[in-house]
Amino acid sequence: MTKRRRLLVLSLPLLVLGGALIWLATRPKPHIDNDHFRQIEHGMTLAEVEAIIGASPGNYGGADPNAYGIQACQGWICSLFQDWRYGQPIMSLEKINAQLEEGRIVVWTGRQYAIAVQLDAQDRVVGTGMGIRGTEPTWWQRLLEKLGIE
Repeated sequence: MTKRRRLLVLSLPLLVLGGALIWLATRPKPHIDNDHFRQIEHGMTLAEVEAIIGASPGNYGGADPNAYGIQACQGWICSLFQDWRYGQPIMSLEKINAQLEEGRIVVWTGRQYAIAVQLDAQDRVVGTGMGIRGTEPTWWQRLLEKLGIE
């Protein structure tokens, strides 16, 4: 093996590791928790909510919104999360958004919590909700959370 080829073969894993570290350092780290949920108020814009949470709506290591149980909800959002006490039927996000006369619901899902916000036609908050996963996080999930890798 030539010196140049050996250098290439040895540097490839370092490049992959460096890319992974850059990705970990620059990816969004949303705050999907009760403290940040409580900061969301009616009348806020979607941009203001994104600033509070630290990311745009999406899945950040979580599950489908229907996998979370209701912790707090208003309006249509109550149909998004499971009501484990009463076995209330739930609807998919797509079905709820199709039934809204105007606006939409956006969701952030994390390992333990989900935050949902109902927006009007001007992208202002008219309803909020928070769901919680029914299972205790595994030791691996707790370790990743402590390391900031959610």
